[in-house]
Amino acid sequence: MIGIRNTLDDTDILMTGRAEIIYDNLQYRYRVSLCGKTCYFDTGGLIVNCPEDSSLVNTQLMLVKVVLDQTTTNVITRSSGGTEVNKTISSANPRDEFAMEVLNAIIQKQENPQGFDDGSMLRTAQQAYRWANAMMEAAADNRYDDTQAPTQGGSTGDVANAINAKGTASTPLVVKGNTTYTPSGGTAIPDVLNVNVVAGGGGGGGGSVNLDTLIAALGYNASATPAVTQESKMDELIDAVTNSSQLKKANVAEFTGATSTIDYFLIYSDNNNVHPYKLPRTTFDRMYGLLPSSQTTFPLAPEHGYYYRVSTALGSSLTINLGSYTFLVGAVRIFIARFTVGSSACALSFTVNGDTPAAGAVKWRGTKLTSLDADTEYEMDFVANGSCWTVGATKIVS
Repeated sequence: MIGIRNTLDDTDILMTGRAEIIYDNLQYRYRVSLCGKTCYFDTGGLIVNCPEDSSLVNTQLMLVKVVLDQTTTNVITRSSGGTEVNKTISSANPRDEFAMEVLNAIIQKQENPQGFDDGSMLRTAQQAYRWANAMMEAAADNRYDDTQAPTQGGSTGDVANAINAKGTASTPLVVKGNTTYTPSGGTAIPDVLNVNVVAGGGGGGGGSVNLDTLIAALGYNASATPAVTQESKMDELIDAVTNSSQLKKANVAEFTGATSTIDYFLIYSDNNNVHPYKLPRTTFDRMYGLLPSSQTTFPLAPEHGYYYRVSTALGSSLTINLGSYTFLVGAVRIFIARFTVGSSACALSFTVNGDTPAAGAVKWRGTKLTSLDADTEYEMDFVANGSCWTVGATKIVS
């Protein structure tokens, strides 16, 4: 794990991620995802490119070391005044419930989560709480609008005032809201929260709370068909998290623009089992097409995916360096060269991976050539089909 240090809070590891080696990227070798931003860095840990946030360029990355101790139910937090306060975790609140469900969905999508180090586990847990905070924010945004001024003064008003107010064992607080709430197809519900505070010593106490308005504002409706319950809402959340990295065909628009406007393709690969990554247009074209390439002389190490145009006439000999013909299973490697022979005949030979080709490593389609005619233009194609190189030569005539 590596990341950017938060100088104000050493426990904040949200801007961290797992370093990756990119084997098929000629420009950038190392990559890390920081809070959804893909950053590329050099061997010294300096960020050299970040398409999503250029301000991170030239930022120094650091190694992350996290040690998780055995945690009891008593934890120490700090109040707003800086005083350490002991708190006991006795039950899970709604935010914890959201976070646990999200964490379960995240872990199921990870490869070998049981092998995570302490830093990876803590970062994953913090990401789950980011989702939980977003769910709490969304729930608040979708509650019944209580922004109008209350009709009564004092401690009457919204839910927050009710929770912060005090009552007695015999006199519960009755907090009246602004209006009544009428669910779709239902009866009007008074916007009232009854808080009954029961005093007790040693063993705690009991009480009751009427949360009809809050439940309705959250979207629950037991009388609906089908019923909208807390369980169904949680199922929707789990489905949303599980499908967050998936695309449905119905949600994808067809691209109708010019192909020249495409800059990148978003692809998935077995070499990268965490995130998809961008494939540049030129790399894609090299894999699935032939790009024109002007050359002064015949290239010393021809690359597949190119149509070479050689401008200088060849001399008395030409050795073409072919690479491996078994580089990918089920794939074809091809390049084409067009050139002119000079005033004398040109001897032709090949090497495969820098060595004299073994028997059967190079085969011809049509006539096998060991020399090329003088003052003649040729177009030759070279195809690696998985078992050998096949070569075809054509004289270009008017």
